[in-house]
Amino acid sequence: MFLVWPFGEKELEDTELEDAILRSDREGVARTLNRYPAYTDVIQTAFLIAIAIGNKEIVTMLIHKGADVRANTEEALSLAAAYGHVDLVRLFVVEYGCDIHAVEDDPLNMAVLYKHTNVAHLLLIYGANAQANNNAALKRAVDTGNVYLATLLLDYDADIHVDDDRLLLTAVLHNFIAMTELLLTRGSTDHPPPSWQQKKNESLWHAAYEGHLTIMQVLLDHGADVHAENDRALYETARQDEVQAARLLLSYGATDRDGRILRKAIRKGSHGVANLLRFVKQSVLPHSLSILHPSLNRKRE
Repeated sequence: MFLVWPFGEKELEDTELEDAILRSDREGVARTLNRYPAYTDVIQTAFLIAIAIGNKEIVTMLIHKGADVRANTEEALSLAAAYGHVDLVRLFVVEYGCDIHAVEDDPLNMAVLYKHTNVAHLLLIYGANAQANNNAALKRAVDTGNVYLATLLLDYDADIHVDDDRLLLTAVLHNFIAMTELLLTRGSTDHPPPSWQQKKNESLWHAAYEGHLTIMQVLLDHGADVHAENDRALYETARQDEVQAARLLLSYGATDRDGRILRKAIRKGSHGVANLLRFVKQSVLPHSLSILHPSLNRKRE
């Protein structure tokens, strides 16, 4: 029994042939194959195991013995991509004409799922569709924080604004700083969709609630609106007593105009935020906000 991950277990009845493949014993494979005058299920299963092992010579031997390279909707190509075998992907596409778009570009999705950048790049060069299956590959790259793969897919026209800019919020929820910066930089086009500003604002609220200061700074520097929905971001800091997050937002001009946020902080027992808001409310000195964020002091020096 051999686990051809991620395609399940493959049981090869001929244990001698399986052992020879696992040892990459070319002569042993050739000797064992002489028992089989033509294609059988044994040959096809052995073929899949050889792909998982990544031995190109043995894979080619099994093809010559009758293994079907294109069986089960290009299973061989998807398997080679999942295991990151660049030479086998090239062999199947160039020499045997495997369809890289099979099952909504499953080979590309497999390469991204298992973080095989070289395979993903090769498939994209061959014409894989980065937007296939509603940009599934890009979603996977963002969800795992793989900036290099996300950049590669965006370079090949994956849609950064898919699902009403849900990708940005995904990166923020995971606290992926580099990914958030990438999406904000690449997504800020001359004519972004209406959802773009909304998702930046929404992402700021979530970051404020979690107290993720660096993400908040990145979002604010890329135009997230500190006043959106009646200073919702500042309100979120009161729910969790995220004092440093509140300081950052106040330094960018956030306000508690009607005392609603202060009352929320008091009810939640968020004493740090409550005291900070009281101080700001009572202060009459123009320079009072200089205590809120160190960057303001640096600007005065």
